[in-house]
Amino acid sequence: MLDEYMKNLGYDEEEKELILSSYPICNRTETDLLYAIRNLVNFLHRNGLDNKAIIKITKVIPSIMITSTENIKNRIEELFQYGFNKIDVFKMIENYPYIIQMSNQRIHNKYQVLQELGFSKEDCNDLFVEKTEILNLDPSYIRKRAEFLKEYGYDQNDIITIVREIPNVLDMTQNQLVKKLEEYKELGFSKDAIIKITTYLPELFIYNKEDIEAKTKYLTENGYTTKSITNTIKKLPIILKHNHLEKLEENIENLETLGFGKSEIVPLTEKNPYILLYAKELITENFKNFIKYGYQNAEVIRMMNDTPLLLTYNTNEIQKRLKYYQDRNVLTTLKDHSKYLLISLEFMKHREKYIKTKNKEDLFLSDKEFLIKYRVTRDEILKGGK
Repeated sequence: MLDEYMKNLGYDEEEKELILSSYPICNRTETDLLYAIRNLVNFLHRNGLDNKAIIKITKVIPSIMITSTENIKNRIEELFQYGFNKIDVFKMIENYPYIIQMSNQRIHNKYQVLQELGFSKEDCNDLFVEKTEILNLDPSYIRKRAEFLKEYGYDQNDIITIVREIPNVLDMTQNQLVKKLEEYKELGFSKDAIIKITTYLPELFIYNKEDIEAKTKYLTENGYTTKSITNTIKKLPIILKHNHLEKLEENIENLETLGFGKSEIVPLTEKNPYILLYAKELITENFKNFIKYGYQNAEVIRMMNDTPLLLTYNTNEIQKRLKYYQDRNVLTTLKDHSKYLLISLEFMKHREKYIKTKNKEDLFLSDKEFLIKYRVTRDEILKGGK
């Protein structure tokens, strides 16, 4: 009966033998074991754990099979006192079954050391639910990991951000951390850049060098050098997130469709890496806005190369500015000075109040030139003009 019951739950022969031969289970009769296991399984099922989770738990601590459900309930009640809810507690039991047998003092010690490092109680609870085995780490080990990161150059907030996102950092040896940071140094990142990108994207602590190379392979194949890839990642670490990688290919192909050459795309996206992540529809619409106002395709490409930010600018705002300059017959000037489109339209309207000639080219004078010609400072213009 016991053998059949465990088989129906999903245990294989090796797992059954491992559990049933362990102490003190091996000293129990088959009838007692069947009764105890059924009680345990029914209790865990009622609390959301499936057979796969139950098998995992009982393989780690076989003695739980003959632990009374009352004792387990008492333990769960103790964990509630730390602020965990029912779902959290059973997730922790599944993650790290030893928590059933862990002393309250050991748990208390982890709260103490993490709070000393600046973590809130809520941070601690989130960490313990996500990576429950942290509760079994020696407090001095946790302190040493944090101290190493601090000596490297991370501040307290950086460390908290990283550990919140990737609790595994606390479980890494110092050699593993050194090796990981050295890998990014070898890729061309300075220490300051490493701190910046790993704080912004803590997953980098668990990426392998090969992962980075795989994620950037498409860029390498499309003319990006190691330096240009490094510069792009510095500005936009999120580009390495898995759900953004598909956009790289899509957006580079879209730029080629719009007429940009491969040699133009690298410096373009290096100056404004967001081009690689924005919806291609936005980039296409911004590009075509210029065509609607009479610019030739080659002219728009040159303008975008000069001012890459325009490809990801607010579409409605670009349309307003192009319409404003069209009405004043100065669109031609923008061909060679596309950066003027980044100047606030409100500022240009205030400046226009001082221009007495029909030729509105004076809109684009420098602050110094405008002051000499119209005797008005930038600050006066910013206040609203006449």
